Amino acid sequence: SWPESWPESWPESWPKTMTNKILSLLYFGERSKSELSERTRVTTDANSLKQALRQLLDGKLIAYTIPGKPTSRLQKYRLTPKGHALLASLQPGGKT
Repeated sequence: SWPESWPESWPESWPKTMTNKILSLLYFGERSKSELSERTRVTTDANSLKQALRQLLDGKLIAYTIPGKPTSRLQKYRLTPKGHALLASLQPGGKT
């Protein structure tokens, strides 16, 4: 498994975009929007965060933990198998 310092130590070849930051944070487990906001150092209302979450949800790389209630205050995000596969391919010695 990757060190806890990942995403700081993620592969240099991987662009440090908001979507990639979110994926890397979710690798370690489910996170709420406020947790993602705190770790990426942007506000929960930041367009960059909203757009990145939408893009990842649309791409089926992440999913809601409470699918029927996207606006629930208890809502969190998690990686899907597709998201896990993408991150596994980036690990040192991972499949490309």
